[in-house]
Amino acid sequence: MRSNRGFSLLSISTAVMALTLSAAFAEEGNELNDRVVDQASVEMQSEADGDLAALVSRYRGTAKEADMLLRLAELRMEIAEGLFRVAYGPNEGGLKKAHLEKTRAALAPLSRILSAYPKSAGAPRALFLRGKAFKEIGQSKPALKDFESFLARYPS
Repeated sequence: MRSNRGFSLLSISTAVMALTLSAAFAEEGNELNDRVVDQASVEMQSEADGDLAALVSRYRGTAKEADMLLRLAELRMEIAEGLFRVAYGPNEGGLKKAHLEKTRAALAPLSRILSAYPKSAGAPRALFLRGKAFKEIGQSKPALKDFESFLARYPS
C-alpha cells in the first residue's frame, strides 16, 4: 500500500528501524568512549595517589596531616568511583576487585583522622566517608555505626 507521497509503509518502517539501530550503536559507542575516559582518569589519579601518600608520610604528626589524610581518602574514593564505572560497564567484570580494593584503601586514612584528629575540621567528612566506604565494600554493621555516630555528633 502506498501513501499519496510515494512512500510505502514498509519503507517508512525500514527507515524508522534504521534510525533506531543507528541510535543504539551511537549509544554503545558513547558508553565505550566513557569507559575509556574513566580508565584514563583512574590511571592518572592513581599516580596522584602515590604522590599524595608520600606527602602524608612527610607530614605525619604535623598540623597538616589531618587535611592531607582527608584529601588522600577523598582521592581514593574518587578513584574507586571511576573503577566502579569501568568495572560495571560492558565486558569489564575483572575490575570489580580493583574497585573494592581502592575503596578499602580509603579506610586507613579516614580511620587515622578519626583516631588522631577527632576534633579536626575534616573529622565529620571523614566519619561520613568511612561509613560510605564500609557500605560500598559490603560491611553494613560498621557503616551503620559510622552513619549513626555522624548523625549523633553532627546533627545540623
